[in-house]
Amino acid sequence: METQKRKLADWLRTQSEKQAPRTRKIILFSIALFLCAYAVGLILGAISYEFQKPAGISKAAVLRSDPDVPMKNRSTSWYISKFRYHMDSLSKTSAGRIQRDSILQRHPGIMDTIAMLEQIINHSK
Repeated sequence: METQKRKLADWLRTQSEKQAPRTRKIILFSIALFLCAYAVGLILGAISYEFQKPAGISKAAVLRSDPDVPMKNRSTSWYISKFRYHMDSLSKTSAGRIQRDSILQRHPGIMDTIAMLEQIINHSK
């Protein structure tokens, strides 16, 4: 591998020595100009780029749980059933499926948690 690199370097050196000094300067200047233009394009693209949030991701309402309150609390089961209904209704349209997939990607296992909570509530009744 080292000998191949050395052969390539020698070949490139002999090829560049064949060129006139003015030609080498023009090639060098052209490459430098291209790289500068590319860098300016990247910088301007980064400045004008607007970050867009993925569809369906927003701040989630956090349900605070009190260990002294039993799970038979009607408001907790209402929130869980409402969430399940909302997630099921998102599956009905293509835009809703995008939102649902985004939510499930952001919060993997959330539907498993909802199922476990429903099971606990149904078991405690």
